[in-house]
Amino acid sequence: MEVDLNNKALTLAAVRSVQRFLKHQGYRRGKKAGSSSYHLSKSNVLARDSYVKVMHPVVCASPNASVVYLDESFIHQHYKRHNDSLFDPSDDLDVQRKENHKGRRYCFITVILDSPDMECQVAALDIFRGGKSTDKQPKDYHAMFNHDYFVKWFAKLLAELGDMSVANAYIVMDNAKYHKGRP
Repeated sequence: MEVDLNNKALTLAAVRSVQRFLKHQGYRRGKKAGSSSYHLSKSNVLARDSYVKVMHPVVCASPNASVVYLDESFIHQHYKRHNDSLFDPSDDLDVQRKENHKGRRYCFITVILDSPDMECQVAALDIFRGGKSTDKQPKDYHAMFNHDYFVKWFAKLLAELGDMSVANAYIVMDNAKYHKGRP
């Protein structure tokens, strides 16, 4: 098959032809049976609903208040969004396996500022690359995000919010152990 990639209509027609051919051959798109998927547990659904009940009056009652949503997380270097692929459902030898090497961890902490006075924006972003243990670079997510680190980062956050003239904001965070201590 030959296609002029500069011609959008011809390119789309070729893609549709290939899709029809693969479907006719029995291939499917998506995850093969036996692989896990993301879903909320019943306890997470209840926790989310409880959170919405608490936050809804706060956001609606104070139209001039800013809300700062804070969280920290990580992502692996070789992360694949859904692990979707093209597979032959009749191929019994195609065994889905878990990757051995996920790559390095990129850890990050940031806030999303929702303010009536300015566009919604990300602030106080701090990113580090985990995976090797050195004095300056902790080995992983759990070693990085501890109370001392959080207090130092939080001071930077407050300074950045002050520079943006954000005052009297609600700061929303989860129940991580290091969020609960006093500076």
